[in-house]
Amino acid sequence: MKTQINELNKLRQELIDLVAKFSAEKSDEKLFDQWSLKDLIAHLTGWDAHFIDQLANLKSNQIEKSIWVKIQDLNLLSVKKYSNDQVFDVYKEISGQLIKDLTSLPQDLWDKPLFLKKNYTARKYIPIWVQHLIDHLETIKQKL
Repeated sequence: MKTQINELNKLRQELIDLVAKFSAEKSDEKLFDQWSLKDLIAHLTGWDAHFIDQLANLKSNQIEKSIWVKIQDLNLLSVKKYSNDQVFDVYKEISGQLIKDLTSLPQDLWDKPLFLKKNYTARKYIPIWVQHLIDHLETIKQKL
């Protein structure tokens, strides 16, 4: 898992470096269909925060508190909550916390479900999230 966490962290840093190349004005423009760069980063921030919450529930053996959300619902909530002038700093903080939480996840929890009646585990989630970041990085690079 260490290799996958390192890959996730590498992509996270690449995203942070790439976002720093955008002007303040351009980060507010609708560049990605209906989303600005701030909205896109807010979307990623919301998903990272959601994963952190699920990991905390897993670590405390309280997955009954984990909430399965529809992708579209969490996307809308994340943009509403995080898309503001501080979004880039908040993303750095929350995504950094996710890396720390994954790094410290005990070995015996990697294959335990994150949600009741769902087959998502931390081990299965990371490759999905790595690909998600790769896809968004490619889209952002096209808008530079």
